[in-house]
Amino acid sequence: MVTLSALLLFVAAIAAAYGQSCENPDAQVLILGAGMSGISAARTLYESGETDFIILEQASRVGGRMRSIEFAGTVIDIGPQWLFTSEDPTDTSNPSNILYQFAQQCGLELRPDGLGTRGNIIYDRDGAVITTSLFPTFGRYAIAEAAALQLGARLDEENPDGTRDFSVAVGLRISGWDPRTPEEQHVEYINWDFPVTQSTSSVSFRRRFGMDRRTFPIINLVTDQRGYAYLAECIGEAFLNSSRLHLNTQVSAVQYSDECVCATALENGVTRQYCAPYAIHTFALGTLQLGTIQFEPPLPESKVFAYNLLQPSVFQKVWIVFNETFWDTDVDFIFILDPVFGREYFPVFQPIGASYPGNPPILEALLSGETSLRVGLQDPEISRLQLLEILGRIYGDRVTEPVDI
Repeated sequence: MVTLSALLLFVAAIAAAYGQSCENPDAQVLILGAGMSGISAARTLYESGETDFIILEQASRVGGRMRSIEFAGTVIDIGPQWLFTSEDPTDTSNPSNILYQFAQQCGLELRPDGLGTRGNIIYDRDGAVITTSLFPTFGRYAIAEAAALQLGARLDEENPDGTRDFSVAVGLRISGWDPRTPEEQHVEYINWDFPVTQSTSSVSFRRRFGMDRRTFPIINLVTDQRGYAYLAECIGEAFLNSSRLHLNTQVSAVQYSDECVCATALENGVTRQYCAPYAIHTFALGTLQLGTIQFEPPLPESKVFAYNLLQPSVFQKVWIVFNETFWDTDVDFIFILDPVFGREYFPVFQPIGASYPGNPPILEALLSGETSLRVGLQDPEISRLQLLEILGRIYGDRVTEPVDI
């Protein structure tokens, strides 16, 4: 089982500064958040014999960012939708396989995605296929990446504490990759920005190319009609009950001292406090950076610096259903190289409908980084027009009006 330290942002043994005291606590441990970190922490406590805990969750269900909706006659996950494993998913010593093992125990329906087996197709902005013409550029990137791995291994040997570090962009430049042309920038986007969801300038070289680097070659698509969040429900089945789990409970403040912690929360429209000698909080990085939770006293400066130095990954999916399929279906991804608009439009599509029951004609646009933020803020009608415009340049008059987005 994953240790608590690997799952939680902070673990605090702290005391209430005002209000209800820990002379009459609500529980021995408060768990703030019922996403996978909170549920996993609760399971760890429960299995170790500590059953006196309360979970506070602002949503109406467990699972955190795991969210599913009914779309085009099937249930799709609009949060995480893939489950990654190592080459041997039965290897219990590899922590990357823990969720997969739980998924097997819970009977979560998975479909091997097959990513990496079908290849990609790349179009230019006028609809011409340019995949093969980019092969030499992909080759140069692969050579540089191999050299970067050697550089990372050498740095691990010479500087094992990791204090000598720089960005991935610098490491790739040292290794012979310095993208200048639109073609080079697009190849870097396909190999880096898109799957990592961050630019090469914002990621630690040592963390990516050295220091216990892990890969997840097996990718499973969650197609379970109960939704991915069912996994969290199943993991917590033994201990999730109405006395321990408080849904629709939004924490707004945490007060603490040396002996107890109290969380102020709005629960079903009523403000109240929950207190315990110990607390585990699993607030998302973005929540901490936005300052939506007030800590009293403020968190130590070292903690504030630490979480503000991190850059959250931003990834967004736009699901489009049409009356019929008109796009390439025998590929992993459809990429559009557009030197005029760059990544301002929709650069990546995935033909994903065939993976779901009934084979609905669903096309998924995948966005990361700044493009994801822009689309998330703009008027949905603008997004619809942009989607139709770019698909029209690729597939011409075969494109029809979307049934739903």
